[in-house]
Amino acid sequence: MMDSPPDGRHPRFDKMEHFMKREIGFSKIQIDSFRYSKKMHIEKMQDLNSELHKMKKQLMDGAFDESFTTENANKLIREIGNVQIEIEQAGHNHLLEMKRICGDGQQEKLENLLKEAMIRHKPKFHKHKRPPAYDKFHNRKRQPPDGSKQPSD
Repeated sequence: MMDSPPDGRHPRFDKMEHFMKREIGFSKIQIDSFRYSKKMHIEKMQDLNSELHKMKKQLMDGAFDESFTTENANKLIREIGNVQIEIEQAGHNHLLEMKRICGDGQQEKLENLLKEAMIRHKPKFHKHKRPPAYDKFHNRKRQPPDGSKQPSD
């Protein structure tokens, strides 16, 4: 794991700032605005994700607590949903702030870069390979529990 430089910034930030300068054409003033916006966004996301983690832990712990009711679980799930909404809103607001930092010609470049990033980071769903016995077991003709024959199709 990389150590943070003395100013507290992660080395990855320098790469991001260089990228924004190179690919979008950010000026020094825009880089400073971007840096501040990114810092505020990260702090907000850390707080929200920490809160979300605590609530998910409470929900998990509740599953093993006999006094934790379905009502308790549903209330906590709604609270988790509300924090997730805040996370999505914070992400959207950060994008709007990045757009605001951009000049006219830069907004289109930012939009294209973000679209490319969405494609590259698209979730991948893998089909799980089932053991050979799975299909044999699940595709067999089933007998009714009373042992009688099923009518033919």
